[in-house]
Amino acid sequence: MTTGDDHPTSADDQTPLGESGLGHAHESTPPPASQPATPPAEPPAGPTSSPPAEPPAGPTSSPPAEPPTSLPYGFAPPADWAGPRSEAEPPAWAMPQAGAGQSEATQRLDATQPVEVLAGPEPKPRSWAMMGTAAGVALAVLVGGVVYAVGQLSGGGTQPEELVPSSAFAFAKLDLDPAAGQKLAFRSFAQHFPDAAEALGGNADLRELIFSSIAEDAGLDYEADVEPWLGDRFAVAAMPGTIGNEPDVAVYIQVTDQDRAETVLPEMIGGEESPAALAFRRGYAIVSPDQDTLDRVQALAAEGTLGSEDTFQADMADLGEDEVAAAWLDLEGLLAAAMTAGEGGLLGLPADQQEALDAFQGRIAITARFSDDYAEIFGRTVGFDATQGLDSAAKPVGPLMRDLPPDTGAALAVSGLGTNVESGWSDMSDALGTAAGEAGEVEAMLADLEARYDLTLPDDLVTLLGEQTLLAMDLRALESGLPLFGARSVTDAAAAEDVVGKVLSMLEFDFGVDVSALPIHWTAAGDSLYVTGDPSYTDALQRGGGVTDPAFETALPDLDSAQLALWVDVDGLTAADPASSPGDSAAEVMNHIAGVGITAGYEDSGNATFRLRVVAD
Repeated sequence: MTTGDDHPTSADDQTPLGESGLGHAHESTPPPASQPATPPAEPPAGPTSSPPAEPPAGPTSSPPAEPPTSLPYGFAPPADWAGPRSEAEPPAWAMPQAGAGQSEATQRLDATQPVEVLAGPEPKPRSWAMMGTAAGVALAVLVGGVVYAVGQLSGGGTQPEELVPSSAFAFAKLDLDPAAGQKLAFRSFAQHFPDAAEALGGNADLRELIFSSIAEDAGLDYEADVEPWLGDRFAVAAMPGTIGNEPDVAVYIQVTDQDRAETVLPEMIGGEESPAALAFRRGYAIVSPDQDTLDRVQALAAEGTLGSEDTFQADMADLGEDEVAAAWLDLEGLLAAAMTAGEGGLLGLPADQQEALDAFQGRIAITARFSDDYAEIFGRTVGFDATQGLDSAAKPVGPLMRDLPPDTGAALAVSGLGTNVESGWSDMSDALGTAAGEAGEVEAMLADLEARYDLTLPDDLVTLLGEQTLLAMDLRALESGLPLFGARSVTDAAAAEDVVGKVLSMLEFDFGVDVSALPIHWTAAGDSLYVTGDPSYTDALQRGGGVTDPAFETALPDLDSAQLALWVDVDGLTAADPASSPGDSAAEVMNHIAGVGITAGYEDSGNATFRLRVVAD
């Protein structure tokens, strides 16, 4: 079989990206001897395994008088092919049997039909929801490099985990008065963003970002009523509630003036009609929705605190270094709380579903911190696989990512994806059958694909994804308008190439797609199949050479062990985007971000790690 880009490629082949034109074959590609050569002035526009003859007719309600025996790129139609189906005619596997009725319960999902939305529990008072939302916004701003301008290098004092009960299963905190090292690192990092405060409307105080809307909702003025007593450390924790009730929740707010805080906090957090319960301890206001909850929280904390728990200490210590924000979750404790909750609890689940929940255990610890040149979120799971979809035995993606073209704007590499599809195919097909309304439809569809096109699932899909899968895009794709993007699969290249042909044949003959007009080019070379939108980018992926942006390695420090990696050249893509303008405040901030990297993988211990790193320019 020949492909659209099967000409030899060497290190000396330096075809400029996009020079060959969108959807065109390389001029050096000779036509097969069995078919007449196509005049060079009009090369084919899509898959280019051979010069096209007249393409098959588009979708039509009646079959052509003489069905063609092959597509322009040389693949034969199925034996029973009688022309593309009309748009209204579904494939055979999706059509009901003659005389067979369909009950409402077995009809396929119809996006035009209304979907019933089940009502959940009544919402909590607005201020509690706003507290969570504001905290999420605060952490997002923190990662972006725009946080509260820290002052004196203290960093000491009581941490909120020293007040949280040891029975807590969820805990998160934000520390705007961290240790001296983090303050110095933040100051260096913040210097990369001279326009950050202006982009946020002149507001660089993260405390105000969190609490101003809460204060306004309570009819208070942040500067006059809140700022004078507000400290720099905040936390929220959840503990198991009483049987039949939701978990107990407490918010911990550092205060500098207890008397002033006491006059406004209950209404500010709970509202005028249901003020929150409030207590003070060791420089913190402890706030819960009601007095009974607060009393339970206080009593549990008197028996032992989360900060003194060996498990919590070990999980957080393993993250290393100081942090500005941190979170910890005990999944087994979370499940236990959910099992004993009131309406909507899990005690009434069928036995098989409760058995599936038994695997829901382990812990997740996350930290956010700064260096001079980057901000990052780093997490580790203990006894729990938070990177489902990855294969712990798969090869690291480092060699694949380090062989990207120099001007790569974005790339994603995953190792072991094919293996995971194969192992999870049974569950996937069951889910498809449930969504379709009847499991037999999925089986019929798969049988139809195999009979008509020799397309066997999941085997062919596993072959196409391969041992490692890479998706990439060139920086110049946005500016040039050319489809300078593509994929590389490390696999049995010849077998994967055959799968591409089967899929394109199905699109042409079953769905009436004129595949000759699609910008699809593929080449099998060595241990890899390359599928791209432009032949020049096929060459670029084959040549590789490595990303030249120095932020690449800084953003992806775990490439030698990661089974997943994502790279985005933020300032490069922003500069290349014709829609961005110098006056755009978001673009001004993005121009100071050199790149973003995400990695995930496994340690030798079996625990999984994940990292998000934002590198300043």
